[in-house]
Amino acid sequence: MKKLPLPNYHFLDVYNTCISDCNSNNLTAMRAISQRLPEFESSYQQGAESVTLHLTTPSRRGHSEDEVISNITKADFVGLYDDCLSKAGTNGRVIYDAIRSSSDGVCPLCGIGHVSTLDHYLPKARYPLYSVHPHNLVPACKDCNTGKGSPVLRTNLDELFHPYFISLRFINEHWIAAEIIETTPVTAQFYPHLPTTWDSDSQQRAINHFNGFNLASRYKVQASQFFTMFIEQVRELKHEQNLNTEQIQANFRNKALNQPSNSISRALMEAIAQSEWFCSEGYIR
Repeated sequence: MKKLPLPNYHFLDVYNTCISDCNSNNLTAMRAISQRLPEFESSYQQGAESVTLHLTTPSRRGHSEDEVISNITKADFVGLYDDCLSKAGTNGRVIYDAIRSSSDGVCPLCGIGHVSTLDHYLPKARYPLYSVHPHNLVPACKDCNTGKGSPVLRTNLDELFHPYFISLRFINEHWIAAEIIETTPVTAQFYPHLPTTWDSDSQQRAINHFNGFNLASRYKVQASQFFTMFIEQVRELKHEQNLNTEQIQANFRNKALNQPSNSISRALMEAIAQSEWFCSEGYIR
């Protein structure tokens, strides 16, 4: 997970930029609501900060003809994103690319994927009013963008972590853990290990985020790339520095503290520090 600064754009600015390329038959009505966009931006921010975005009224699945506001349909708002923001060659594409690059290429939702697109925190298929609201557009990898689907948020527990508004405790406090699985080749199992100081809603939201983006399976695959390095480190510590198993475990425990709180590397190093089997090279017996 990664906290991102808010995009350096206002809803009204992005909306008007997209309108400049829009050829909808409903353009007059779409222009007429521009004065209300600061109100919608403020409402969205308040909802995101208080974890009450689930109170936003969703649109029906399908039914592109449904009116969202002031005679403007769901298709009008979705088309504004598809044809005027994400489409190459439009004025809005400059904004799209700037927001997409704001995470330095690393997906803030999972922490491992490469950013390739923008994800709508509130899915545009169900919350089309916010289709081009920059605070609703999150840099994301393909797996996170497609894996989440287009759910309706029914309670605060359905609100997965929002990279622009996430509380720093979910970033700085360690809650993603791993366990070494004694197999050949060695593998790891990842799971949420939640601080007891968190309230029950915070704990459940963390679990839902972890499960919603299938992080256990994805981290397990990613971990395989680390094991070659860690196995080499154990070999060096044991055979070149002549450390015993307990000393090797302590070495990994100390190094884990220098890793980002909820990174795969920290979770694995802490798991290795707990594994006498791994630190005694049990995987080669």
